[in-house]
Amino acid sequence: MRNTITLLLLFVGAFSCAQVYPQSKSVIFKNVNIVDVEQGVVRTNQNVWVEGNRIKSISSKPLKNKGGTIIDASGKYLIPGLWDMHVHVFNNVSKRPPEEWYFPQFIANGVTSVRDMWTKPESMPDVNRWRKQLSQNSKIVPRFAAVGTLVDGTPVSWKNSDTAINAAQARAIVQRLKDGGVDFVKVYARLNRETYFAIVAEAKKLQIPFAGHLPNSVSFEEVSNAGQKSIEHLGWYKMFIDLSADKETFQKINDTAWTPELRLQSIQSFSEQKWSDLAELFVKNGTWICPTSTINYSSMLPDDTALQHDTRLKLVPSTESEDWLKLSGRANSKTRFIREVRFQKTLDMIRIMHNKGVGLLAGTDLGNPYIYAGSSLHDELGFFVKAGLSPLAALQTATINPARYSDMNKELGTVQEGKLADLVLLDANPLDNISNTRKITAVMINGRIYLRKDLDRMQRPGKKSTTPDDNQVE
Repeated sequence: MRNTITLLLLFVGAFSCAQVYPQSKSVIFKNVNIVDVEQGVVRTNQNVWVEGNRIKSISSKPLKNKGGTIIDASGKYLIPGLWDMHVHVFNNVSKRPPEEWYFPQFIANGVTSVRDMWTKPESMPDVNRWRKQLSQNSKIVPRFAAVGTLVDGTPVSWKNSDTAINAAQARAIVQRLKDGGVDFVKVYARLNRETYFAIVAEAKKLQIPFAGHLPNSVSFEEVSNAGQKSIEHLGWYKMFIDLSADKETFQKINDTAWTPELRLQSIQSFSEQKWSDLAELFVKNGTWICPTSTINYSSMLPDDTALQHDTRLKLVPSTESEDWLKLSGRANSKTRFIREVRFQKTLDMIRIMHNKGVGLLAGTDLGNPYIYAGSSLHDELGFFVKAGLSPLAALQTATINPARYSDMNKELGTVQEGKLADLVLLDANPLDNISNTRKITAVMINGRIYLRKDLDRMQRPGKKSTTPDDNQVE
C-alpha cells in the first residue's frame, strides 16, 4: 500500500503552472530513505530538514521544526534532482514559450536542472530572468546550469547558426559570446580545422569552456587533446569511419555519395579496440560524453507504432504532434535496419566507455520529434542500463556526474547537508530498478515543494501551437 504523505501545515493559495503558491520556508522529510548516489547505498529512516533553499540537517533522530511542513516519507526514497544535459528550449519545434510547456514538464518529471545547447546572446535576458525567478521561487522554472551557443562552418547545418570560415571570424564570435554572458561555446559539425582550433585557442584565452559535436574536420583524439569538455551524441557515420578497422578505405569514399550499403559497412567495421583506446584517452584528458541515446532511438524508428501512439503525445501542442507524424514513414525497411544496427553499436560504445571509467552524461536532445520534456530523461536512463550500466551508474549520469561536469558538485548532485535543496521523492528504490525514477511522489527545487497532486496539474495536455516549425536541432 502506498504511504500517504501527511502535511502538518496546509499550503495557502491556488496553484497554476504560471504562478506558484506561498508555503513555509521549512520542510522536513520524515523517515525517508536517502539514496547515496556516490557510494551506491541507501541510508534508511533519515529525517531531512530543508530550511529556505538548502538542506539544513540530516539525522536519524527526530528533528524539531516549529511551524514548518512535515512530510511523512516512510518507505519512500529521496534522490538528488535530475539533470538533462542536452536540451533546446529556444529552438523547439513549435516555438511555443517554454514557460508554458517545457518548464512544468521538466519539474513534473523530476528534472530540476538543464543545460541548453543553443542559447544565442540575445536570448540571455530570458535566461537571466528565469534564473532570477528560480532564486525568488516566483515561477516554475528549472535550474539553467549552463547555456551555450552553436557555432558552425559553411554550409550551415541549421538556419540562424553563428558561422565562422576563418580564424578571425572564429575569434570574434568567441569574444562576442563571452561578452554576451553565454556559458560555453558549442562547436558544430562543419567547422574547418582552422576555425575549430581558433575557437579552442580563443576560448582558452578568455576562459570560456567549449563543448559540442565532433567536427568533420578533426578526430576524436584531436578534440580530446584540445580540451573539448564534452562530445555530444554517438553514432554519426563520420564517427564510425574514424573507428573503422579499415578507416582508409572509407575515407576515400567519404566525399562520394553514400549508399545504404556503404553506411552499413562502415558501422559493421567498427573497431572496439580503437574505441577502447579512445576511452582511455578520454579518461586521461577528462573528456565527458553525452550519448543522447533517446534521439538515436527516436530517429531510428520514426514510424514505429509505439512512438506514434505514445500516451505522452497528449502533452504536446497539437500542431507540433501533427508535424511529428508527418515525418513518419520516411525510413524504408533497409534504412531502419541500418539505424537499428547503428543504435546497438552506440550501446556497445557506451558500455565500453563506462567500463573504462569515462564520464557519462544523461541528455535527451529535447527539441526534436518524439522527445518529451522531462519524461524522456527517464528513457535515457533506461538506455544506459540497456547498454550494461547498473541502475546506480545510470542514475549518476543524471545527478552527480552533471554536477561535477558543471563544477557545481559542492552545491548539487547529492543529498547532503548544506547543499541546495533540489530533490525528488520516489515511491520505490531506483537502485533496484532504474524505472523507479518515474515513480515520483514529490519534487523540490530550490527548497520549494511540489506534491503529486501539483505535479499532476503540470501534466496537462498541450494547447494548439500557432507557429509550427519543423526544424530539428542537435
